[in-house]
Amino acid sequence: LTCGKTKAKSLSENVLVPYSIQKHLDYIKANDLYFSLATDASNKGSAKCFPLVLRYFNFDEGIQHFLLDFYSDNHESSQAIAMEIFEKLKAFDLSFEKVSAYTADNASVNYGKHNSIYQKLKEAKEDIVAANCLAHIVHNTIKYVAGKLNIDVENVILKAYSHFSVSAMRTEQLKEFCDFVEVEEFNLLRHIVTRWLSLLPAINRLLKCYFQSLGEEEHPKVIWKYFGDKGTANEVAEPYFLFLSHALKLFMDCIEVLEAKSFSFLAVYELMNGLNMKLERRIRDMFFRYLMNSKLKELPQDIAGRCGKDFLTF
Repeated sequence: LTCGKTKAKSLSENVLVPYSIQKHLDYIKANDLYFSLATDASNKGSAKCFPLVLRYFNFDEGIQHFLLDFYSDNHESSQAIAMEIFEKLKAFDLSFEKVSAYTADNASVNYGKHNSIYQKLKEAKEDIVAANCLAHIVHNTIKYVAGKLNIDVENVILKAYSHFSVSAMRTEQLKEFCDFVEVEEFNLLRHIVTRWLSLLPAINRLLKCYFQSLGEEEHPKVIWKYFGDKGTANEVAEPYFLFLSHALKLFMDCIEVLEAKSFSFLAVYELMNGLNMKLERRIRDMFFRYLMNSKLKELPQDIAGRCGKDFLTF
């Protein structure tokens, strides 16, 4: 069976999607199951788009997720979103009494104490559980503690990305530089919370050589400060990037588990407690990776001491 884009789109929207949704709904109703709901918001032009996802337990196949609806609405107040949730559930003949939990990111519109979506839902069902997004909490933790370090790594990454993203010529020069030093060509990724520290450690040395080859006048001062050829900031930059790359792997591993399709709240305490214990053990043992320790030994003793003290506050 072959078909063009228009026909494939029509089959998906009018046949496969309704069938999939109805199959999940029939199972929930036939077994009188409880379910949780999740929603979020994203911008599409002047409109806000809202997916509404349901999660339930299938006795044969385990935890199931499905997209109940995807709608757009210019109103993003807590009252408007809560009313849409009530109306969507009613349209699909689902009882709100069967909603066990509400999941969203930790924005105040979702979980504020007084006038949030969760508070509106709680007025309709007192025992609904607030299933806050733990991955978002871990992301915010990373951002907060990294911001306390003496080097603003996030700003450096944004500047490095901006340097190339605004100019096709610079991107082409980077590709030529990769060929020259016989390194596999790569694309710089735009900064997002989940990967902002997975990018730079891998390409730090290459970028350092690249920016040095251009000279001080060819890029922003903050880039030269950390990738130039002189100065204390340049000397300590690489240990900082190596430290964060090493330390944040614990957080990234935790986030991957939290984002797994089969993850349930029964495993939350064990996972978060395990993360806390690992961090405390590393602080207690002053455990840094071998490569970073080697870099610190190359620095003057007073500078290395300040760096080590800064790392232990992480």
